[in-house]
Amino acid sequence: MKIARFASFGRPEAVVECVEVADPPAPKADEVALEVLAFPINPADLLTMEGLYASRPALPACPGAECVARVDAVGDAVEDLRAGDLVIPLDRENWVQRKVAKASRVIKVPAGVDPLQLAMLKVNPPTAWLMMTKYVNLAPGDWLLQDAANSGVGHCLVQLAKADGLRTINIVRREGLADELLALLRKYQTLATLRREREQSGTLAPRTVLRALAREFPGALRELDTVSLDELDRKARALSETARGRSEPEPWMTWMAAYHATMRAALLVRARLIKRVPWETEKMVAAWAADKSTFPVDEAFVRAIARPPGGRLNRAVFERLGAEFGVDPDEIWEALFPSRRPGRFVKR
Repeated sequence: MKIARFASFGRPEAVVECVEVADPPAPKADEVALEVLAFPINPADLLTMEGLYASRPALPACPGAECVARVDAVGDAVEDLRAGDLVIPLDRENWVQRKVAKASRVIKVPAGVDPLQLAMLKVNPPTAWLMMTKYVNLAPGDWLLQDAANSGVGHCLVQLAKADGLRTINIVRREGLADELLALLRKYQTLATLRREREQSGTLAPRTVLRALAREFPGALRELDTVSLDELDRKARALSETARGRSEPEPWMTWMAAYHATMRAALLVRARLIKRVPWETEKMVAAWAADKSTFPVDEAFVRAIARPPGGRLNRAVFERLGAEFGVDPDEIWEALFPSRRPGRFVKR
C-alpha cells in the first residue's frame, strides 16, 4: 500500500514522499481494519513536517492529524462496529491507504455525508465547540466576538453559534482583504464570461471593455489568453467561497491582489517619469503617486521603476512582491501565471 512519509524536517513539499510499504496485519480482537477514504492537509501537518509543531515525531514519520475511513474488518471482540461503517480515527499517522486501529480509538460517523467534510471533522469543529462552551456560559441571543474569523476554526464557530441561537461579530485578519477578494472575484467572473463568449461565438470583446479590464487589473488580458475556462471558473468559485468566509484565502489570492496594486502603481509612476519636468525629484514623484494610489509608493519604488532590472517593469514588480511577502519572486510568478516559463523575470 502507499503512505506519505518524511525522513527529515523542512519544507513539506521538499521532504514528504509517497512510498510503498507492506499492508497492515489483520486486526486483533479489539481492533478494526480501516480503508482511508480522505484526509485533509491540516496546518498542524505542515508544521510537523517543518519541525515547528509543539512536539516532534521520531523520524521517519507519517503525517496526518485527520482522516475519514471505512471499516473493512473487525476483531472478534468488537461489538459496536461492523464492516462498511464510516469512522474517524482519533490517532495520527493518517496519510495512508489502510491502517489498523483500536476500536476504542475511532468514532463512528453517519453514512451519506460528504467524506471530504467528514475528514475535517476531528480538529476544527471540536476546537470551535470548546471555545464556545468552556470559558463562558452563553444563552441564545448572546453575542460572541472572535478575531481571525476567516480561519477554519472561525468558520466552524460561526456555524455552531448560529445552531445554538448565538449571534456573532467576526473580525477578519487584514483590513481591506474582503474588498480585494470581491474585486478579484469580479475580475475572474468577467474573464470567464469573455472567454466563454469567445469560445462559443468566436467574437472578441470590444476594445473598450478590454482596455477597462487591463486598466483596473494589469495582466488580466494575459490570463484571458492563457488560462483555461475551467481554471477561470475554479478561481471564481474559490474567491466566492473565501469572500463569504467559508474558506481561508489561498496564497495566490493575496499575491494577485498585491500584483494588481503594485503594477497599477508602477504604471502610474512610469507615466509620471516620462512626463516629469527636469526639476521634479524622485521624492516628489513618490509623493505625487502615493496620493493617487492605494499602494505605498516611496522613493525606492520610484528608483526601481525608473531603472528596472534588465529594463523589465514586471521584474521590478515581482521583486517588490517577493520582498513584501518573503517569498521567492519566481514562486509568486509561477503561482499567478503558470503557463509562462519559470524564471522569466528573476535574475539568478
